[in-house]
Amino acid sequence: MEKTAAPTKQELDTLAQLYVDAKAQAKNATDTATAFRNQLDAMVILHGFCPAGATKSRRMEGYLYIVTRSSGQRVEVNGTQIQSFKSWLKENSLSRLFSKLFRLRSVYVMSEDAQAVANEFLAKMQNKKFDAEQFSSLFHQCFSIESNSSTIKVEPKNKNKEKPSA
Repeated sequence: MEKTAAPTKQELDTLAQLYVDAKAQAKNATDTATAFRNQLDAMVILHGFCPAGATKSRRMEGYLYIVTRSSGQRVEVNGTQIQSFKSWLKENSLSRLFSKLFRLRSVYVMSEDAQAVANEFLAKMQNKKFDAEQFSSLFHQCFSIESNSSTIKVEPKNKNKEKPSA
């Protein structure tokens, strides 16, 4: 390996200044992109339509771009509370219902249709001697629903078409 001469202080300062300038430009570009993203987000919330088959998305279409705003939720499951709920179900001879509501991995995860199963079960038990309020309370303590931040997706509408002339 060939040894090169150490850079001069001037060369070091020049390279360092280029780096600092590039970081500042990147920060400015990020801030500008964030401002544009926020404008698109507000525009799509206010004027967008819900695409067919979607429940948590809104969309707008321009001549060149399609902008889709999506939002979601994250479900956090409380394992300690689930054990309490499972015990309560067992005491009330409802152990089989538990496997329809939750699956065990390394932690409990909520089944995709758990809320529907719980609602269906409560509807069936409506005229029977059953503590529906206790069931609902314990079941809903097993998880919390948190909103995720929304996303904005901008994609070309059609790569081959050009914007029509005004």
